[in-house]
Amino acid sequence: MDNNENTSEYKEINPQLEVLWSVKQTAKYLGLHPITIYQWVRKGKIQFKKFGKSVRIPKSEVERLVGATTKKLQG
Repeated sequence: MDNNENTSEYKEINPQLEVLWSVKQTAKYLGLHPITIYQWVRKGKIQFKKFGKSVRIPKSEVERLVGATTKKLQG
């Protein structure tokens, strides 16, 4: 099942729920290595949620990062 399909299912159930991505999903989407995402978490460069030992990145944070990168590329 595609991530986009999961996202839309959750929003239909409760539009207030925040979509959280795993480090692996975030890294793949951004074209980075998961270790880079963990380094950003440790350095406080990216917002995250922690559930026990599991780290999750809000989709809104991933979108912010993509937007920030796009602005830098446009000058």
